[in-house]
Amino acid sequence: MKKTLTKRRDSRMDPSSELAASQGDEQALRDLERRVSWQVSIAYGLPLAEPEPAVEVVAAVDPVVEPTSIVAATPFMPVPDTPPLPTVAELEQLVGAREAAEPARAEEWRWSLSHLREFADEEGRLPEDFRATVEIVFRELLQEPRVAAAA
Repeated sequence: MKKTLTKRRDSRMDPSSELAASQGDEQALRDLERRVSWQVSIAYGLPLAEPEPAVEVVAAVDPVVEPTSIVAATPFMPVPDTPPLPTVAELEQLVGAREAAEPARAEEWRWSLSHLREFADEEGRLPEDFRATVEIVFRELLQEPRVAAAA
């Protein structure tokens, strides 16, 4: 029985935390502090403390950024000394030449070619946007001289 009374007394001794938790209202918490401090000052003969000025909480708002100017995107222009991209037919010839030596790699290259074929024009030329893809995927084939592919 005594433990129950102690728990109740402890929870009553700190009503501000209970009130703040239940209401979440800072104004109610300040009012409670003001009342409790008045009672303490009378009970113990202490002067009243000056109330702390209320701090206004301002929600953080992202500043609105005005665009200064709109820059038009320019398409990637290849360097003039860059060799033209091989056509899909040329890539197929390169893959066929290496198929006996590397059958697993040849299968990967053919899979890539099947997807690149969707973006090629009627003559098998790929758009310049695919330069990086072709150079990365078919790097080993493109490092060989093209004369070997024609043979």
